[in-house]
Amino acid sequence: MQIKKLIVGLTFSFLMGSGIVLAADYEKGFQAFQKGVYQVALAEWVPLAEQGDIDSQNTLAAMYKLGLGVKKNPEEAVKWYRLAAEQGDAAGQYGLGTMYAAGEGLLQDYNVALKWFNLAAAQGDVAAQFNLGLMYDNGHGVLENDETAVEWYTLSATQGLAEAQAHLGVMYQYGNGIAKDMDRAYVWYNISAYGGNELGAKNKLILASDMDDSQKTKLQGLSNTCLASGYKDC
Repeated sequence: MQIKKLIVGLTFSFLMGSGIVLAADYEKGFQAFQKGVYQVALAEWVPLAEQGDIDSQNTLAAMYKLGLGVKKNPEEAVKWYRLAAEQGDAAGQYGLGTMYAAGEGLLQDYNVALKWFNLAAAQGDVAAQFNLGLMYDNGHGVLENDETAVEWYTLSATQGLAEAQAHLGVMYQYGNGIAKDMDRAYVWYNISAYGGNELGAKNKLILASDMDDSQKTKLQGLSNTCLASGYKDC
C-alpha cells in the first residue's frame, strides 16, 4: 500500500487558560492574530507561554512550525510543543509527535513519535489516533500490523475525522486488516468526501463508476444512517 503522510496540520486551541487574566490576554492575542497583526499576538502570547499557559505554548509552536507571523523555526516549535506536552496536554503531545515523526527541529525518531501519539490518543485526540493508524499501516516505529491500523482508523473515523474515514475505506476496499467489504468502503469514502477529504472523494467516484443507480441509492442511505446515528450504525 502506498505510504501515507502523517497529518501535521495546524490546530488552534480555543480553550482558555485557567486564570481570568490569562484567558483575557490569550483572547486579545487571538483577536490580533485573526486580523494578521502578528506582533501584537506575539506580545500577548509569549509572556503567557513563559508563565506556563498551555494554549499560548501550543499556538506559538504552530506559528513557528508554519512560519505564521514569524520566521519559520522548527527548533522553536519543538521547544513550545514540548513545554505543553510535558504538562500533559494532548494537543502539545500530538504536536511534538508530529515533529519527531517528520524530523522537524530534531532527529527523526518514530519510536518517540509513537510515545507522544499514544499519550495524546489516550486522551481522545483524533489526529493522534489517526497517525497511530498510519504508523501501524506503514510499519513506522512498530511492526506493520493492518489489524491494529484498522482499530486506530476506526476510533478516529467514528469521531468524525475525514482523513481517518478515507483510510478506513481503503482498508475495507482491499481487505487489509479486516474483511473486504466494498459497500463499507464506499460508505466511508462517501462520508469522508462529505467532510471535504480529496482521497475519499476520488475513491468514491472510482467505486461508483462500477455501480448502478440502485446500488448508489442504497449506499447513500447507509451513509445517511451512519451519520445520523453519530457513527454508531455504520
